[in-house]
Amino acid sequence: MERTGPKRATALLLMLACCARSPLPAAAPASVATPRDLAQDEARVLLALSRGDGRFARRAGVRPTEAELHTQALAAILAEDTSARMEGDRPDLFSFDLRERAIGEAADLAAQYTHLPGANALEAARLTGLVAEERSRLAHERALPWGAPTLLRGLAETWSEGASPAEAEAADARLAARLGQVDGSLAALTPELRDALESSLDPIEAKLSWSMRRSQGALVKLRVRLAEATLSADGPVGAALTPEAENKLQTLCEELGKVAGDSGGEAPALPLAGSACRLSGGGSVVGALIAPPERTVLCGLIKALATGAPNAALVAAFHDRLVVALWATRMASGMPAGEAIGRPRPLTAMSPGLEAAWTREAALDSEAAQATAKAIAWLFANGVSEAPARARAWDALGDGPVDLAINALKIALP
Repeated sequence: MERTGPKRATALLLMLACCARSPLPAAAPASVATPRDLAQDEARVLLALSRGDGRFARRAGVRPTEAELHTQALAAILAEDTSARMEGDRPDLFSFDLRERAIGEAADLAAQYTHLPGANALEAARLTGLVAEERSRLAHERALPWGAPTLLRGLAETWSEGASPAEAEAADARLAARLGQVDGSLAALTPELRDALESSLDPIEAKLSWSMRRSQGALVKLRVRLAEATLSADGPVGAALTPEAENKLQTLCEELGKVAGDSGGEAPALPLAGSACRLSGGGSVVGALIAPPERTVLCGLIKALATGAPNAALVAAFHDRLVVALWATRMASGMPAGEAIGRPRPLTAMSPGLEAAWTREAALDSEAAQATAKAIAWLFANGVSEAPARARAWDALGDGPVDLAINALKIALP
């Protein structure tokens, strides 16, 4: 946002103090925080995260008020945050410093409840884990150009031209500036990152009318840059599994492959990344949230498995997620993508588009692929026959970081 001089800042500070209410009322001190406070502050945490990220607001079903968003915008001015841009009534996803302040606000609230016992301890841990995941998401996305594909998909999800010609002109200028920001971050790209950037521009292009001339021009320029980009095999090093863990994953993959065989069966209707999937959650506020994109497919697999004995097609779907995780750990170890995807192969019939999408997933999000594999390993730890019961327990527990969920489930189902 525009820089603000001392007099302007003082006036705005007085305005905030006299006229604006804080969107997140102060919570009880940590020494007296109680389960009742936790229930109240969960709503405040969801609100803080929703004010900073429109995608999270949709996941949580939270709509900040106009006054709360206005207060946040004024706070950005006082902080001399030159990176913040408002997209209609909320900040856009490239407003990294503003998002960081919102996450910090949520983290301060969540940190008060780490001492609570029993079921409240689990809910407090889920709340802390939720904030940590959003902080990790921000760290990934602000590291351009690697975070650009998710940012661009998020822009397509939350961006609007506006209702009036003036709003449309301002929205056009903002979007063109953000596309230019991505353009300016480009250097040598891996083939997977280039393809991910290309595909993430498609939903933006589909929403643009021809009156958005600045954005249209910036988008064409970015596509040309991607087409002419120097390709490199070098990129961020993902998380590789230990050889022992990789061997266990390979063994489970082979076992599920034998169960699935070639007997066919109706494939499960799994949600695609970016669509909505929600586990039951057993009364947990955090556990009943819509799963984040990195757990959307896992959520769909759990819900499909929880309905009863899995058929061959469903087992094949689990097998194929293990395949993606094995590709991911091999790429993270330095193996070229073309070699990494050679074996094992998915049981699903692979079109060129699907293979490219799964290769990008393995190359660019190895941690999520491996977390999904860890969840599958726990679900099938006692064999295929007991997997549906474990899936029902996970569905009742609800969404959350995979390690946290497994630790909680081990208590109920050793």
